[in-house]
Amino acid sequence: MSGSVTSKRFSAQRYFQEWKVDFLFSRQTIANHMKTPGEILLFLGACANFAIALVHVGIVIVGSPAYLYFGAAGLADLAAQGSPIPALVTLTLAVLFVAWGLYALSGAGILPRLPWPRAALLIISFIYLGRGSLLLLDLAWLILGAGYPFRQSVFSAASLVVGLVILVGVILRWRLIGLRRSPPEVRQ
Repeated sequence: MSGSVTSKRFSAQRYFQEWKVDFLFSRQTIANHMKTPGEILLFLGACANFAIALVHVGIVIVGSPAYLYFGAAGLADLAAQGSPIPALVTLTLAVLFVAWGLYALSGAGILPRLPWPRAALLIISFIYLGRGSLLLLDLAWLILGAGYPFRQSVFSAASLVVGLVILVGVILRWRLIGLRRSPPEVRQ
């Protein structure tokens, strides 16, 4: 009984034994997995997540002005006072975006299957879509001329696009995302 429970647990050792690390990052691997629209969309979603993670690292490096530019005035004040809290919060978000990117690569079949891939990718896409839904409010503030920065509308639009890209990618690859490996003859 306990043997079946342990066999289902996520194990990094088993994970990398099934897939050789050098195989994961070869150009041939990426090229072999970029054949269908679902794979391409999830790959693009992963790239967007990695880019967002890099932006968050840049925010920590720049400090208070970057927090202000991206709309986090409270964190900007704390950063100006020398508090470590803004950096910890922002770096935690960067790690989260990297994890989301890894899930998108896993869903695309480029990386091995991660735990609960369908649920995780749906949650990720819905979080982005929720943030993107603020675009309507952003545009209303812009139309009313309330001095609202246009860049906030751009951030909301980008979130909406990333959420849609991931969601459509998940829908197109739904049958294959839950498999340990995507069989080449059934790929979609």
